[in-house]
Amino acid sequence: MTSKTSYNKSISYKKFILENIRQRGWLAALSFIALFLVQTVYPTLNMENRLSNFHSDYNRYQEQFPEMLNGVRNAPLSFVIVLLAVLCATSGYSYLHQREKSDFFHGFPLKRTQWYEISYYGGLFIFLIPYLFASLCAIAVAAGRKLISAPIFGQCILAVFGGILGFIILYHTAILAMMLTGKLLSGVLASFVLFVYGDLINSLFHDLSSYFFDTYFGYYKESSNLFQPYLSPFHMYFNFASQTVYTSGTPACPLPLFLLISITIIIALWFLARFLYQKRPLEAAENALVYPKTASVIKILIAVPTALFIGIYADSFYYHFDNKWMIICCILSVILLCGIIEFIYTQDLRQVCNRKYSSLISILGVIGILGALQFDVFGYDTWLPETDKLDSMAFFADPFENYFMYPDSFLNTNTPKDLINVDEMQQKDFENIYVLAQEGILNQENGITPTAVIEDNLNDYINISVRFNKSDEQHIYRTYAVQRSHVLNCLEELCEEDSYRKTLFPVFYLESSDILSITLHDLLSTKSLDLTEEEKKALFVAYQTDVLQADIHTLQETDPIGCFSFFIKVKDTSIPETNSSTTQLSQLYLYDTYKNTLELLKQYGYTICNEIKPEDVIQMTLISYTTEGKEININDTIFYDESESSILVTDPVEINNLLDRISYVSPGILGGRDFTSDSIEIWLKGNTEARYYPLLQE
Repeated sequence: MTSKTSYNKSISYKKFILENIRQRGWLAALSFIALFLVQTVYPTLNMENRLSNFHSDYNRYQEQFPEMLNGVRNAPLSFVIVLLAVLCATSGYSYLHQREKSDFFHGFPLKRTQWYEISYYGGLFIFLIPYLFASLCAIAVAAGRKLISAPIFGQCILAVFGGILGFIILYHTAILAMMLTGKLLSGVLASFVLFVYGDLINSLFHDLSSYFFDTYFGYYKESSNLFQPYLSPFHMYFNFASQTVYTSGTPACPLPLFLLISITIIIALWFLARFLYQKRPLEAAENALVYPKTASVIKILIAVPTALFIGIYADSFYYHFDNKWMIICCILSVILLCGIIEFIYTQDLRQVCNRKYSSLISILGVIGILGALQFDVFGYDTWLPETDKLDSMAFFADPFENYFMYPDSFLNTNTPKDLINVDEMQQKDFENIYVLAQEGILNQENGITPTAVIEDNLNDYINISVRFNKSDEQHIYRTYAVQRSHVLNCLEELCEEDSYRKTLFPVFYLESSDILSITLHDLLSTKSLDLTEEEKKALFVAYQTDVLQADIHTLQETDPIGCFSFFIKVKDTSIPETNSSTTQLSQLYLYDTYKNTLELLKQYGYTICNEIKPEDVIQMTLISYTTEGKEININDTIFYDESESSILVTDPVEINNLLDRISYVSPGILGGRDFTSDSIEIWLKGNTEARYYPLLQE
């Protein structure tokens, strides 16, 4: 009930808001101190360290400085913003969770909406004023170090705006949690749950998919770009922070659209919390939940995902053979959780079996989810879209990661697997890739899965990742095990197009002017080539020409005779901090069919050694590894002891045979080069130390 005695519509909020802030003086002081430390002192120390010790980092740090103002590169600030959002909400509305205080406050001649707004603005100013003050101090310090230019200042303002919006979305969510609960501790816990619940559910879906689905492609999360930025308030905070400072790249959602949708959500949360405040019964104070009818729904929403998380966590303690124990842990956990949640509601052990129907729904929900995943009820592993619903396809073979080297500065990525998303890899004429996907599904049904390829050493098969680009612009990824020879034929057809080959091979991401020096590696030596700029350019062009003309089967079925390493200029200043302005591009293999490159090398006075002659061998030792047959049982897995034996080889015929099994080490463009676990140690004439070489299969 709200008293309306002497109610004055024209009441001034100023003195009430100031009084609200004064009563929370401890929080205002904490806010000032914490924000000043993490937003002014910490960036200042970081600035001094970076600029004093790494002078070459000046331009990079200048570009990164705005990211220090909202938490993108300032983890302590992110933590403080989240903590202050919860403290401002809980301290502002804590009187609702105490019956005496609730009755006292609502006895004043003010509407509930006015009390709501007074506490709201008090908490907002407690954060906003210190945050703006600390931001201005940090910008002033940066300006003193001549880091602030007109564009950087604009980015700083935008970054501060992003930090404020991030705080507001968290603040509104914490207020909503306070309106839904009747105990302070419940309100705090509910705040953190609401902050991350959406992200946890999304993460849970992908974790379960990786456990139960053989074709799941775990590198990318198959979430719609439309909803990805809004999964949770915590996710939105980091999107506010990052999208207001990143000036390069293509965000999942354009900044204006993201801001429009996010501000709409912020306003909706504010009005929802305000509405719940008006409808909140006074007697709800000191109860776990304000609305008892929601208890069953909340129990289900908490018990089901938590039980699944516990099952996944428990499964991580032993080597994963099957899903049996995880399923058992999930079912036991949901039963226990239902009882714990009821105890939290009632504080009475005798009532832990209350709300039997919601407990039954929770248990059946966990069993149903696990059963649907275990038996693939929805056909995830066998899903394949009709060709008329696809716009294009792309694929990436796992062995590419061993054969190619893609520096971050090429693809702006941390892994070669990102190549699957490059526009030039998307094939409108995708029939050959589609056939590979069909084969992968058939193999999966016959037990030839991506996991089996790795664990059971299925040498005739490799794992590939496929991206389906549907006509509605949705991208879906799958992983399949397919025969290596079929992938090779598909790759050969794709590489008939120069544009595809130029996207696949790293050397085409370079310009000759990027190359600072070239090193040549072969069986016997590593040589730094002494070349003029014109000679480097000619050699580079010749190598590109040879790669364009190379037969893909040659790159898989024959051994290279050596390789190049290019030391190149760093193009992208956003790569991780380094004192050097160069990086190395290695694994640029040379084959005996690369006539243009080999002729130029010969012309420049460099030859490649592709064999070791028997007359150059002083001594050869064969090093073999054999299993002794002694079984070792670790977590129900049988291992065998291995022993190393060394045999001195003196027979000329045997020496010749072993030398014929030496090759410049290359995995092959699709892997599968059959090197044994044995190796040979060779002492050569003119060498002061031994050389070691792995052996090809006989």
